[in-house]
Amino acid sequence: MNGHSFVKIGGWFLFLPETTIRIPPRTKNLMSSFRFTPIISAIIIFFGTTLSANIDSLNRVLSAHLKGKDFQSQIELYKAIGEAHLTKRNNDLAMSSFENALRIAEGQNLKKIQEDLLLKIGQTHNRLQDYPNAIKALKKLILECIPTNSLLLSNTYSAISQAYQRLGNHELAYDYELQALHQNEILNDSSKIAHSLYQIGSIFFFHRNLEVAIDYYKQSLEVCESLKLKRGIFNCLAAIGGAYSRMEDTKNSIQYNLQSYELAKEMNYQTGLAYSTHNLGVNYMAKGALKIAHDYFFQSLELKNSNQDKWGSVATLRNIGDTYRLQNKQEESFKYLTEALEISKELNSKDRRYEVYISMADHYRAFGDFEQSNTFLYKSLSLKDTLNNEATLEKMSNAKVRFEIKEKETALMKKDKEIESVYKKVFTGSFLTLIVLLWLIFTRYRAQKAYNLVLEIKNQQIQAKNKELALANELQLENNIQIQEQNRKLEISNGQLQRFAFIASHDLKEPLRSIGSYSNLLKRQYQQQLDATANDFLDYIASGVTRMYQLLNDVLEYSKINTTEENLTWIDSTKLIQGVQDSLKKQIEERSAIIQIGRLPKIKINEIIAHQLFQNLISNAIKFTHKNSVPFIKISCEPKGEYLQFSVSDNGIGLDKAYENKIFEIFQRLHGKHEFEGTGVGLAICKKIVEQYNGEIWVESTLNNGSTFFFTLAVEFEQSSKQDINNSNIILLYH
Repeated sequence: MNGHSFVKIGGWFLFLPETTIRIPPRTKNLMSSFRFTPIISAIIIFFGTTLSANIDSLNRVLSAHLKGKDFQSQIELYKAIGEAHLTKRNNDLAMSSFENALRIAEGQNLKKIQEDLLLKIGQTHNRLQDYPNAIKALKKLILECIPTNSLLLSNTYSAISQAYQRLGNHELAYDYELQALHQNEILNDSSKIAHSLYQIGSIFFFHRNLEVAIDYYKQSLEVCESLKLKRGIFNCLAAIGGAYSRMEDTKNSIQYNLQSYELAKEMNYQTGLAYSTHNLGVNYMAKGALKIAHDYFFQSLELKNSNQDKWGSVATLRNIGDTYRLQNKQEESFKYLTEALEISKELNSKDRRYEVYISMADHYRAFGDFEQSNTFLYKSLSLKDTLNNEATLEKMSNAKVRFEIKEKETALMKKDKEIESVYKKVFTGSFLTLIVLLWLIFTRYRAQKAYNLVLEIKNQQIQAKNKELALANELQLENNIQIQEQNRKLEISNGQLQRFAFIASHDLKEPLRSIGSYSNLLKRQYQQQLDATANDFLDYIASGVTRMYQLLNDVLEYSKINTTEENLTWIDSTKLIQGVQDSLKKQIEERSAIIQIGRLPKIKINEIIAHQLFQNLISNAIKFTHKNSVPFIKISCEPKGEYLQFSVSDNGIGLDKAYENKIFEIFQRLHGKHEFEGTGVGLAICKKIVEQYNGEIWVESTLNNGSTFFFTLAVEFEQSSKQDINNSNIILLYH
């Protein structure tokens, strides 16, 4: 065995060994478990290597052996036929074969064979998504066979945990998976430990304790990556993406979902593609891109139906219904939600049914039927109460099972003592053997006692951890309240600052008007009477008033950036640049400036803010060009993940690298007012606009050799234009 991988079985992710097989493992097990005649061994090896193509032949061999009393051969032939049916996904026929084998094993009191068959029956019930019967078979294994083999216990506990998880009993699912994890630690099997960590993460996921779920998923991912288990890595990535989606952290969710999607495509893993496309659909639905989400959901549904994954299809059907509701398509929404509800009831999955009830309530509320909406809300609340009550009853049932196991252990010890007494009377020479037997019993008792002590210590550790988590939650709640109060104060402060900037700019303009008016009046009436120096002083006053006006206007614009209403609309970036050109027409014509535009996308943004951003950058590019040079400006764009990166290049005077960050600070100027006009606010406004859209702005420049201003915007853009952006060519020139 080189390692393990996750495999999807009946809607569940399970670990299976990654091996290079010459003789099928099931055939090898048959040969190692029992002694067969050479003829029977040859038949099972031959038919085991061609399984699905030779089921009829195996049935004919079985029919011949049913006439005799070679019960072990009959059992192994039934098992081989069952395995062949599992390979072809004929789960009902496989179940029938395993149950026939179990009846023979029980009739012959073959305990070890019963253990193996009960485990197979329980796992097959899980494949059939018949979880109550899966639990029944697996608990029968524990109660009647009392297994001690760690591998068997691990597989049994894990299968029970999976069944409880699908039924929505998270508490018992967690309890059994912890026991499976303990057995895996005894085995020191890293791949099975990774599987248990993944399963525990899934239990917390469906219990909606998402941060804890992500922590377990990441622990499992670390182990899978160290073992290079591709399917395990895929499952962890997909699960983390789904958890971030429920936390409404779309950015992280898309990152992990895209990784899982690419890995599934690389492995040609159809089941994985079904879940990763579903998760991507959820991401796009959260972003409001309903058409893209719709397409992903239908791809996922087709794949899940081909895999007979009813449990997984419920979530996809529900989300399809949600997308139709968001598009105001009442009939289609009701159709898919109804189908999802019927399947969840068929599977007896309370988790899935609870989610569908919530979606049905949203559906009826959206279309004005508030009575039906309330009905489904009450059903969801009732279902929560039912889950809690069933968990309590199951705890009582488990206590009874443990009591019955102890009774059987006591009966076995009593029987051993009776046998010991008989052996002493009949076989006096077997005294030493009896001493050894008693020692083994004592050792087992001591080991069990030590195991119980370990469990008690772990329970205490878990309780302590729960207390720590409760304290951390209280502290987090207090911090959230403080943050909310600080945010409220900050909003009040921002509003006050905005009003102050507005009032200050208007109040300061009034004395400026008086100064400007009287200085102009002095110059007109007394220009001939004043000498050249006095006239120059009056010109300085007029120039200062003009600059002060511009400075106040720029400060007011800067203060209004954060308070600008969103008003997001789809705009053509090229037409936006044309509008900027019209605004700067005088400046462009005076300098004979040339503007070169690449292929630009349609984006969803506040048009006024976007116009102001490009106008400041283009105006600066024209202004800071040598007087004897024709300004040449190039504008381009390319996608960078979730962002668009724009660039505005010029052939201007450039700047030293030491000032590349300083120029974005308000009122920062690198040149005197006599060299280049301006207030030092324009680039600060650009920075504030870009940061409002979660982007960054920077400059790359060489002194006397031009500059390129780059900025990113986290905005929606038309998917169809993405290819055009990547294949950018010069398409427009303005001058």
